[in-house]
Amino acid sequence: MKAIKNEKEIFGRPVEMGRETRAQREIGRKIAEDSNRDKPATCSTAEEVWRRYDGMEARLTAPLSERMLDLAGIEAGMRVLDLSTGRGDPAICAAHRVRRSGSVLGVDLSERMLQMARERATCEGISNLDLRTMNVELLDGLPNGYFHASLMRWGLMYLD
Repeated sequence: MKAIKNEKEIFGRPVEMGRETRAQREIGRKIAEDSNRDKPATCSTAEEVWRRYDGMEARLTAPLSERMLDLAGIEAGMRVLDLSTGRGDPAICAAHRVRRSGSVLGVDLSERMLQMARERATCEGISNLDLRTMNVELLDGLPNGYFHASLMRWGLMYLD
């Protein structure tokens, strides 16, 4: 495996750090501030951990999500499926990119994680994102050939 020589390089291509929009940065800051307010220094559940660090993680992985969307050729008007969407990345980024003429379906087993994604999507004014509780290994009820692209960022490590 080729080592990354430059910390601002992903998959052998340079990445503009901080490429997210001003609105995305503001939302990330607000989520981080809200999630850290009146919280104990330690977290006892996975949901508490994600709520505490979601804004920071979203900012740190934004270049990765954008690169994934670039590689998948995501553009306006497409229908995108995001498997194991969890807290909504890269589904929310994809929803921004496909615009109102496109749509994104994010699926995950965890309703609590999907609720976090819904909260973030609402904060960002996303209306073309549907989030459903579903087993990504079965995908019951989804039509074959409907989506232009499928994404999965971290989910593979959780599958059997």
